[in-house]
Amino acid sequence: MNKTFDQHAHEDALMAKLQTVMESFYFEANDDDTRKEVARQLNEVLNQDVAVREHHVICDESNNTPSRQGELWADVAVKMTWGEDAFIHMALRIKNQ
Repeated sequence: MNKTFDQHAHEDALMAKLQTVMESFYFEANDDDTRKEVARQLNEVLNQDVAVREHHVICDESNNTPSRQGELWADVAVKMTWGEDAFIHMALRIKNQ
């Protein structure tokens, strides 16, 4: 009997893992060192997922602009091993209150 792989559940679980990484930086300053560490940790999670064929992480001054003060953003593009040859965009954000 073949198990059906639930692609949407896997994508949701991956998004939850990535959001957990983001939340670990909740009280950190949004500076270059923090953004580099966020990107490193997000890349680590993505590199360990066998269903991720290709990925790109952006967490720098291009998506953490002065107008987004009090927020930390990371944009993740993921190409999975199944389906179309298209990237799934995941916008991750934490906001300090």
